[in-house]
Amino acid sequence: RYYLGSASAQYYRPSRAGYKGGRACEAPDLLQVWQRQSALWLNSACHRSLYSYQTRTALALAVQYPHIAVTYLPLACTGASIPDGLFGSQRARECPPTKSQSACQGT
Repeated sequence: RYYLGSASAQYYRPSRAGYKGGRACEAPDLLQVWQRQSALWLNSACHRSLYSYQTRTALALAVQYPHIAVTYLPLACTGASIPDGLFGSQRARECPPTKSQSACQGT
C-alpha cells in the first residue's frame, strides 16, 4: 500500500470512474478490474493525464506534508509552443469524444 517507501509517505492512486475496489491494487484480480476501467484524461485535447508524474508528485507532496498547501497548475499541452498555446490559442489535435460526433470546435 505504500508507494513512496514509508507509512508517512503513502500514495494512493486516484479513483477511476466506476472502480469500486481498493486503490492500491494489491491482488492480481483487482489490478485487472482497475485496468479495465481505463484512465480518463484530465484534459483530453492537451493529453493531460491524471497519472502523469507531475500530478503524482503534487499528490505525493500533499500527502507527505499535510501542513503545507500544494498548488499545482497543469499547463502542459501536446504540441504547444510559446506563441501558439501560451500567448495565443491553439487548436486541439484530437477532439474529445462526444455523443454527437460533430466537428471539433475546441482551441
